[in-house]
Amino acid sequence: MRSVKPIIASDPRLKSIISIHQQYCQAHTPPGSGHAVSAETLEEGEIHYWALVEDERALGCGGFKMIGDGHGEIKSMHVLSEARGSGIGDELLLALLAEAKRLGVCQLSLETGKSEGFAASRRLYEKHGFEHCGPFGAYKDDPFSYCMTRKL
Repeated sequence: MRSVKPIIASDPRLKSIISIHQQYCQAHTPPGSGHAVSAETLEEGEIHYWALVEDERALGCGGFKMIGDGHGEIKSMHVLSEARGSGIGDELLLALLAEAKRLGVCQLSLETGKSEGFAASRRLYEKHGFEHCGPFGAYKDDPFSYCMTRKL
C-alpha cells in the first residue's frame, strides 16, 4: 500500500531522492541556470517535505516553502524513474496542494526547466491548473527556466 506522508529532512530516503533530483536537473540544465535544492541544504528547515512511500520505500518526494504573504513555492518534486507513469506525481502534487491550502496558502508557484527533460513535469503541473508566469521571488529571467503558478 502506498501513501503520501510528511518526511523529515534527515531521513536518508529523502536525501537519496533529492540527490537523484539534483543530478537529473544538472544533466538537463546548463551551469548557472539550475535551482534544485541540494541534499546538504535539506536541514535548513524552510521547506516542508512529503514523500510517497510504498512498503517503506520512498518513490517520490516534494515540498514547499513560504515565500511571501499567502504565497508558497513548490520545491524539489521528483519521482524515481522506475516509478514514473504510475500516478505518483499526481498523488504527491494533490497532497502538496491540499496541505498548502490547509495552511492558508492562497497561491503556489514553482520553477522548472524549459528543456525537453522537464516536459513531463510541465504537463503534470498544467494538468493540475498551473499556468506559465514570469519570474517570481528571487528568480530572474533565464532562457532555461519556466515558472508556473496557481491560485488555491
